[in-house]
Formats: sequence, C-alpha cells, structure tokens
Amino acid sequence: MARLLDVTGFATYSAGLLVSSSFGMLACLGLHNVLQRELPVMLVRRRERAGAVLMTQCVLAAMACAACGLVAAVAGLSLAGLSPGLLSIGLIHGLSQQLFLSVTVESRSRGDPLRFARQNLTRAVLVLPIGITAAAGLHSAGAALLSEAAISLALAALVLRRHLSAVRISLTTTMQLAGRRLPQVKWRSALTLLAATSLSFLLINADRWIAAQWLQPSAFAQYAFAWTILMMAQAIQVVANASLFPLVARRSASVGAIAAFRIGALASLGLLGAGAALAWPLWWLLASTIDLWFPAYADARSLLPMLIVVALFRVSDFWTTCLIVFGRELRLLTVQGAAALCGGAIWWILQPSGRATELTSIAVLALVLASTGYAATALAAWLSVLNTDRVWRKTN
Repeated sequence: MARLLDVTGFATYSAGLLVSSSFGMLACLGLHNVLQRELPVMLVRRRERAGAVLMTQCVLAAMACAACGLVAAVAGLSLAGLSPGLLSIGLIHGLSQQLFLSVTVESRSRGDPLRFARQNLTRAVLVLPIGITAAAGLHSAGAALLSEAAISLALAALVLRRHLSAVRISLTTTMQLAGRRLPQVKWRSALTLLAATSLSFLLINADRWIAAQWLQPSAFAQYAFAWTILMMAQAIQVVANASLFPLVARRSASVGAIAAFRIGALASLGLLGAGAALAWPLWWLLASTIDLWFPAYADARSLLPMLIVVALFRVSDFWTTCLIVFGRELRLLTVQGAAALCGGAIWWILQPSGRATELTSIAVLALVLASTGYAATALAAWLSVLNTDRVWRKTN
C-alpha cells in the first residue's frame, strides 16, 4: 500500500487500520476471550451446540458494537483524522476481522492448527490481489479497506455456516438460543476480560493513537510505515497464540498449571531469544529496503531500532495467555493497569519539554510501555501458577 498510495493516502489507510484494530479491542464485549477459554473444554465434553451458541453470542455482540460505532460516525464523530465515511469503513473492517477471528476459534479449539492455517491462507490469497487492485485502480485507501472487509465478512459467514451444519443446528435456531441465553453469560468474567483487553490495547497502541491524533498526515505516515514491523509481530503472535491458547487450556485442565505454564514460558522466552538473535539482520534488511524502494519514508529509518525491540516483546508475549487460562482476569487487569501507569509516567519524565509528540519520542513511549507490560505480566503469570497449581492438586 505504501508503494501504491501517496504518502497522504497511506496515512489514511493506516488510520483506517488503527480504527479497525481498535474495534478488535472490544473482543465482542469480552466474550471472544471467554469463547477461547471455554470452547476447548466444551468440545472435549461433547457440548457442541453449547459451543455454537457461545460463538454466535460473540457474533451478535460484535455486530451490536459495530452498529453503535456506525451510529456515532453517522452523527459526525471523527477520529484519527478520518472523515465520518472513512471512520465507518474502518469500523466495518474491524468488524470483519473480529468475526473471522471468532468463527475460526472452533478449528483451533479442536487442536487443528492446520485447518486454521488454511483458513488464514485462503483469506490472505483473496485479500491480497483484491486489495491491491482496489488501491491501484482507484487510488483510494477507503476502497482498499472496504474490499478487504468484504472478503473477510464473506469468509466468516462461510466458516460459521459450515460449523453450524456440522453441529446440525440451523442459524435461525442458534440465533434464537444465543439471544435468549445472553443473560446467562458469565458477564462478570467477560467484562473483566474486556477491561484487561482494553488495557492491553492501550499498552500496544497508545503511541499510534498519539501519532494519529497529533502528528501531521505526512509525519503520521512515516510513523505508521515504521509501525508495520509491530503489525507483523502482532500478526505472528495472534497466529501462534491461536494454537497455543487451546493447548495451554487443555494441559492446564488435564495435567495442571505447572505443566501449562511451562508451555507458555517456553514459547515466550524461546521466541524472545530467537528474535533477539535476528534483530540486527532484520534492522539491516529493513533499512536497506527503505533506502532502495521507499525513499519517501526515509524518516522512518531512525525509528527501526526501537520498534524492532518493541516487536520482540510483542511477538513473544504468551504470559497473558497463561493468566487468562488460569482464570486470573482480575489480576491481569490490575497488573496491566499498573504497567500502563508506570510506563506512561516513566516516559513523561524522560521527555524534554515540548517534544512529547515528535516521532522519536512517540517511539520511546512504545518501547517503555512494551517493556514494562512484558515484565509485569511475566511476573504475574509466574506468581499465579504457583497458587493455581496448589488448588488443582487439591481438587484432583
């Protein structure tokens, strides 16, 4: 997109993606995390229809959130420098991503990562050429985002239909049951997870929102271009966690918290170490690529070292997974809140007066928030596993 759109167009495209990912922060009002945690157990216990109803409740919650956002956009709300129309497209894009992520929880919960990989690959194969065609032919960031959203929505509908057919329950029946059972949802747990997800999003995206709100479009485009590293890191982490989450949940239920924690710790520390070893070659490759192919984004080059370190923390964070599996939502919320406050305070103290919204200073914010959040959740997961394992041993 940076090659196909001009700098201002790429800034608009990046702002649309920011709105899209921000919508994902809602996680179906926390129900998506509940679905991730409970569906593997439901499938083991052959409660297939109950799992389908919970998945449909996620779909309904996501659609309700999108409807509220669209009403606000139509009323004139403007965020990240986007017009109401482009803001609406960003919301629809976010809805499409959330729905696809929710309906594919089933393949992951069955311990079938290859099917999930095929689902993702299918979407990528379709989105890539259609998005490129829209951007190149119409020179429009909005058209590119809308075409991507249409593909994801169609695939999400297809995956959901196939799942309901396999469970032998109609969409109409599932919708009725989902609506009727909404009051029975574990809303306290879901809303606690929603709060934790929101704080996690703050730790991950505060720098990008500051850049979108305060920088000129050309400067935000530079930051967004460098931020592509973090988008790739988060995408890798999501795909890895999609397989790891059900594995940790099953291991915790069958063997105990210690064994489950070992899986999460090995994944976290292993990816962190491997990423650290590849950091310098990656910096050289990216810097050379900017020099050769993207001279309009030369200012992004200076941000690469800090954002690569941030990417290492992001891609290797599976401590949060352990805390959710162990049922420590409130602890996760507390820890992430404390990390956000401490990280923000440290960053503010470090900034010279009047330079808080410069490119480098915003990258420093991302680095501070990522390091404090990673350290805090790792410590909380380690302390939680000790207590959880004691409880598991008593009940088993």
